[in-house]
Amino acid sequence: MCKADYALCYRLRSLASCRSTKKMRECNLSLRPQQPQNLLQAAPLHDAVTRMPMSTIVSKILKRKTSSLALLSLTALSSLAVLTGPVLTGAGVETANAQGKGKNAKASACGIRYLPFVEGRTWKYQYVIPPNATEIEKPLKTKIPETFTITVKSIEASKGGATITLEEKYRDTAFKTVLTCTGDKLVVPLTSFFYLGELPGGLSMDVSDVAIDGPMYPGKGGLKKGVSYFAKIKAKIARPTTGKASAAHLPTTLEMERQLTVGKKEKVEVEHGLHNAYGVEFAISGRVSLDLTPDKKVFLPDGVAKIWFADGIGVVRAYNRMEQGWALAEMSDQ
Repeated sequence: MCKADYALCYRLRSLASCRSTKKMRECNLSLRPQQPQNLLQAAPLHDAVTRMPMSTIVSKILKRKTSSLALLSLTALSSLAVLTGPVLTGAGVETANAQGKGKNAKASACGIRYLPFVEGRTWKYQYVIPPNATEIEKPLKTKIPETFTITVKSIEASKGGATITLEEKYRDTAFKTVLTCTGDKLVVPLTSFFYLGELPGGLSMDVSDVAIDGPMYPGKGGLKKGVSYFAKIKAKIARPTTGKASAAHLPTTLEMERQLTVGKKEKVEVEHGLHNAYGVEFAISGRVSLDLTPDKKVFLPDGVAKIWFADGIGVVRAYNRMEQGWALAEMSDQ
């Protein structure tokens, strides 16, 4: 009965109904995405603190009187947060895996196949609950969207590389994100879904003066099991004053360390199909400081995520540190 309930929820895409029933958590895991390995199982995903808005975390860490201006500035970090379907037949598996392959497959920017950016391509993701998710103590003020899309708006080739412009959209809100690639690396902005598998855009944040030391993603050579990529990132973050707000939001400096480790290939089943995808684990740590007091740094909770990449398709599933999951539902080319 439980299996049937879960499968029916998934087929009808009645995600709100699925989320509202405890039966979903009791269902056989064979109908749910494969559980994450090692890093996610050992990570503090069950710690409610890691899911608090960053302003709340910072205020709890400080445990002292903090000016309202400082807290307003630190809330700009909140959106960074440190900042599954019926069984397919053999034919269904072949169709899913073949979509990004064959003679008719379009060439992707910089020859990168694990994230094949082709002008006009759109990925649609739907919300899923990770199998190791726990109940959140307090409901989120903003309801998680059931779906979001990413569309490649343009690709401008340059000597030795390309600039990729995306539109990442959920509900009626669209964000423009710009990625760059060369033959040996791919650089992704902090506000993109592809950075850590989190919803794009943030809360009207301005991210500037980004400096990256080390590779974020590999280039044409692709993902290889056991290889790690480590990058140090430094950026200025501010949230502009809007509406009736009278207080200025003070600029903040963010420093982060991000390590990507490529795991083995795994069978990943989502609505789009069954894929043989690399499971890539992300570990992130960081600290923030107001520009007025650069020596007073506040350390952020360590975070982890896992994202699965299928060659010729892209991201097929992501579990982020907010205990949110996203699974590929559709992929189309214009």
